[in-house]
Amino acid sequence: MLVAGIRTAPEQRPPQAARSPLLAGLLTTLSNPKSAVFWTSVFVLVVPAHAPFWFYGAVALLIVVQSALWYAIVALALSTAFAKRHYMRFAQWLDRIAGAVMIGLGLKLANELRQEVMGR
Repeated sequence: MLVAGIRTAPEQRPPQAARSPLLAGLLTTLSNPKSAVFWTSVFVLVVPAHAPFWFYGAVALLIVVQSALWYAIVALALSTAFAKRHYMRFAQWLDRIAGAVMIGLGLKLANELRQEVMGR
């Protein structure tokens, strides 16, 4: 590419997911094992043992609609200039806080496992 008489490197095209935020979000959500575990546990607790087949379809449809609405609201709310500006200002601190919480939960889990093993 030639810009103002200077030869530059050719433009690189972004990966497919980067060109389609919807596709990237969908693939992320569908590949998240926590979602499968969560909805399986909901099904086990809430769906009657001998529910008719249409009931399972209705529950699945309700989950799809609810998820689509939730993610649409989040995407619209967080894509505003106001939200982007404020998120970028606090992103580093939010990442640190989330990291500290995850470390704390990991330590708590390790301690519980240690107590269980030592108790035997």
